Parts: sequence; structure tokens; C-alpha cells
Amino acid sequence: CLPPSPGQLHLHVSPSPCGPDPCDAYMQKLRRLVEEEEKVGQERVALFLSPGFDASAPGPCFPESWTSPIRVVRPQLPRRLRPLTPGSADLESLRSLEPAFDQSTEDGLRFRCYRLGSLETRSTQRPGGQEVLGAGFTAGEPEGELSGSDRVFKVTKCVAASPSAAGEKGAQAAGRPCHCLTLQTQPGDVILTERLPAGGVTWEENPEALESLAAGAKATPTTAAAATRAA
Repeated sequence: CLPPSPGQLHLHVSPSPCGPDPCDAYMQKLRRLVEEEEKVGQERVALFLSPGFDASAPGPCFPESWTSPIRVVRPQLPRRLRPLTPGSADLESLRSLEPAFDQSTEDGLRFRCYRLGSLETRSTQRPGGQEVLGAGFTAGEPEGELSGSDRVFKVTKCVAASPSAAGEKGAQAAGRPCHCLTLQTQPGDVILTERLPAGGVTWEENPEALESLAAGAKATPTTAAAATRAA
């Protein structure tokens, strides 16, 4: 692919009819800006189409306008989303639905989420282009074990009834609160870890009790965990 000419590059940045400045320093600066913009756009699309994207908390990679400053959102434990088999999600069947999420970035790229039961599909649409289905997910049980190379991108601290208390004796154990962390990986798996009163630490991968724990848990705001890998 040949690099754009000075005139083409100027039109890519701004459609203004004014002539481009042929100054090399000016053109190099424009090229850097265009490259940075394209890189950010690619990162946004990749994150949006991943199981870890949370429409209620898009994160710093997306415009601040996507998160309302006056909307109060109760932090929640992560959902397990499993990627659908390619071709199993048909965007045409969802066009009659209102998007559960519909936002645009500064360059006009539009991001939409459609939800129907346990099915969730996500699409992107460039200005003047057609809507393109990018990914489909379903809420379900995970398959297989976690890989040591899976990236942990979100950590949530929560307080709930201890999931480990069932194996303890006495009323005190039954009412003991659990201060635990959930670690969500990029593929959509969830790790639940808790420090026990005796000093030990539990480590559960995709625990069956995650949904019941989430129902009674009080979560604190999530924290990004860039470039962290699951043990």
C-alpha cells in the first residue's frame, strides 16, 4: 500500500478546500496524527468486540461522553460471555430490536450492542458505510481450563456471604462476610479469589456459585489491569 500523497493526507485529516502546506515538518506531523488516530480506532474496535467490553463502564479508551457524569451505576460482578460460532449470529434478525447500546466516536464510527435473552451481538458502522456485525456472544458455562497466557483486564473487589463458609462449621462461619476479588480475563473467564481468616487464599476458576454470589454482593468500582496475565 503506497503512502498517501500530501494532498490526499490533507484531505484525510480535513476536507477543507484550502491547499496543503508542502512543508515536510507539517506533513510528517499530519502523518503521525493520522497513524495515531488509526491505532486508537483499531484498539477501540478490538476492545468493543471482545467479551470484556462493559457498556456500563466502557473505560478510558472510549470518549468520556459515553459515560454520563450524572448516572449512578451500581458496580456488578462480571458476566461470563462465550463467543458464538462464526455465522450463528445473524444481524438481520436483530434489526427490529432497539440497540441496547448505541454510541459514536469523534470520527463518526458507530458502535452498537443488541441483546435478546442470553444472546448479545455487536456491530460497527463507519460514516457512509454499512453496519457490520463484528462479534456475537452468549451467556453460558465456560469450557476447558484457563490458559496461563490469558490477560487479566478487569479486577472487581466485592463483599458478600463467603462462598467458602459452606465448608466451615458453626453459625459464625455461616455469617462470615467474604472480602474477595474477581479477575476477568480477555477471553471472558472469571477467577474468584478470597483470603481466609486463617491466612490461606482460595482460587476458583469460573466458579459455579458466581451468579448467586453476585446477587448478594456489594461491589466497589472496577480497576483496569493492563498487561496482567492469569497465573
